[in-house]
Amino acid sequence: MKSEIDLITESNPFQKEQLEERIKMKYFRRYEHQLHVKPYGECYLSNIEIAQILYDKILSYHGLFYDLKCLSIMPNHVHLLFTTMDLNSHPPVDKWLQLIKGGSAYLINSRLNRKGKFWAKESFDRYIRNEKHYHNTFYYIINNPVTAGLPKKYLVLPYIYRCDK
Repeated sequence: MKSEIDLITESNPFQKEQLEERIKMKYFRRYEHQLHVKPYGECYLSNIEIAQILYDKILSYHGLFYDLKCLSIMPNHVHLLFTTMDLNSHPPVDKWLQLIKGGSAYLINSRLNRKGKFWAKESFDRYIRNEKHYHNTFYYIINNPVTAGLPKKYLVLPYIYRCDK
């Protein structure tokens, strides 16, 4: 027997999309809260040298695969906002995210004299739907260090980057 949600969403795909979005945001808010209140893991990105390695790797693909609008490097995760370049002549988003994660993991692990996985397997990504969503996301990212109660060092390079174009 189908649930009420299944019956509603089968007859209205838009409603299904809205429901999925609400569930994702609920999960994201809980996850984000945990990252801020109880930093998980080693928090290697709080080290300015490690943050600089990640910053440099992200910026190395700026203008090549994407146009970076802003970023915020937190102690144990990173937020990026970008627009993609022509997808017909460039690799898809998941491929260059793999380049960023793989390349930075190699360099960071080398610097820390460690081995093993550095990044979580999955990323939480979203498509920006409209101008309001873009602006909300932009300001969410650049204000994230303040919201999380982090020290002032997180408000300057290499922890924060913004392009107000």
